[in-house]
Amino acid sequence: MRYARLRVRLFAIVSFVLLALPIPLVLEEEPPLPALEVASSTTLTPTTEPPQSTTTTRPEPPRTTTTTVRVPASTTSTVPIERISADVLVYGTTSAGVGAVRALELAAGGQKPLSVALVSAGHQIESPLAQGLGVEDAYGGEAYLSGFYQEFRQGVIDWYQQRGSAVHAPGGRLHYEPEAAAEVLRGFIERPQVSWHTGYPIDAQETDEAGERWVLLKDADGGFTRIEAKYLIDASAEGDLGRLLGADYMIGRSEELFNDKDGRRPPPPTKANNWQTAPQALSMLLTLELHDGAAPPLAAFEHPWYEPAGFGERHGLSEQTLAGFAESWSIAHALPSGTFELNEAWSDYMSPEASFEWVLYPERRAEIRREMADWVLNRVRYLQENGHRGVGISSVPARPYVREGVRFYGEQVYRGSDIDQGAEQGTVVLGAYARYDRHDAALGSHQDSDGAVVRIPLRAMMPKGHPFLLTPTAISCDESAYCSAVRMEPVRANMGAAAGVAVALAERSGLPPAQVDLEAVRAELRRQGHRLSVENSAG
Repeated sequence: MRYARLRVRLFAIVSFVLLALPIPLVLEEEPPLPALEVASSTTLTPTTEPPQSTTTTRPEPPRTTTTTVRVPASTTSTVPIERISADVLVYGTTSAGVGAVRALELAAGGQKPLSVALVSAGHQIESPLAQGLGVEDAYGGEAYLSGFYQEFRQGVIDWYQQRGSAVHAPGGRLHYEPEAAAEVLRGFIERPQVSWHTGYPIDAQETDEAGERWVLLKDADGGFTRIEAKYLIDASAEGDLGRLLGADYMIGRSEELFNDKDGRRPPPPTKANNWQTAPQALSMLLTLELHDGAAPPLAAFEHPWYEPAGFGERHGLSEQTLAGFAESWSIAHALPSGTFELNEAWSDYMSPEASFEWVLYPERRAEIRREMADWVLNRVRYLQENGHRGVGISSVPARPYVREGVRFYGEQVYRGSDIDQGAEQGTVVLGAYARYDRHDAALGSHQDSDGAVVRIPLRAMMPKGHPFLLTPTAISCDESAYCSAVRMEPVRANMGAAAGVAVALAERSGLPPAQVDLEAVRAELRRQGHRLSVENSAG
């Protein structure tokens, strides 16, 4: 207990120092490059066994110039900065980010679509659909799947059929390998009107003295890019861009409002505050394969994020887990090529500090990712060396599954009570899943047995006081609503599409997205194949 209290105090002190001192950004790269490392501010060690559930070619960027401008805050020197102009900046190649790009294209109706500057941390598809989440998260079958997500879904089915393989859809629930999802999603963004950039936003203005709206990016090599755009879509779960712009947000189970720009930063999660500010557990969703004989030993597995010499007792699994693994959820849901998505309570990274730091400190992400990959690979190694010698690794994702980042405070707050009452408030996204499903980083996994329908309003994607910013992943909702279908990828994908439609209609009408006609947005979504009610299959 004395050690635990000391560790909590140390974490709080170091976190305070991190807030006060400038830290050079360390950005992510996709494999096979090693993760870039920074000095760790704390040791992030998850619990040994979490509680069980109680219930290609890049398009040329549009309008590119090179100029010299002053880098803000961190230095007084001037450096060359690539300058990009686009109609829309989309931050994040998440399901929502790709959905926004696709909806913007479809909304053009055959005319020239708006130009898009798409930004990701590394030149990769960040969507969990392409990062190991291969078993579809949806209740109610295809009745609640429509629009952009349905288009993606059909693309995956076609991908397998073109290769002479039938996609797995037992009970209507699609199963697929991450490489299939990645290729289909890339197809939506590799368009002439889309330029793809890598980096992290370090400065931004919604309207500066010259009346321009811009975001300054810094990449892993220390280069800078300034992107000027009329409209901003932060499709990340972490809300990096929205937080930089000064949007109010909530985090974890807390309903308190925080604001990075104003200096109202959330306190680190601790036992003393009941881990209130901890987002849900992160997971590296490995893809497994089963061998008839012994799989290649993980003791000799080579990966830049794995250190076999670190294997030890803390990676052990309970006898119950070992005995039940052959009939576990992951093994019961085989993917089309005979591989398996590892998505178990014991494979979550149960560190509330890691979840908190991942969201709020981008400079820590590369190191946290390495720690997570090392952790879960060693847990699978324990399986392999304790009765499951046929278990091997098919692929390691480039990014973790970020179930939860922040929740922005918007023009409208979507609440759990709205779900319970079936409230209709101008729905732009429909979805179904468990009423409450939370992988709590400190308290374990909790899921109820009942399904529920979400009817998400457009204004929940619009942070209050930021009329040209939309946030279709980190939407404005309470924790109760967030832990429903709101956080599921079919819904996230279509929330991105709704944001894209709102921007397209804003450009057409000359109004900020927050002032576009709701019924016009709904009409365009229906035209793009979105179902907005369950009573009428036509939407």
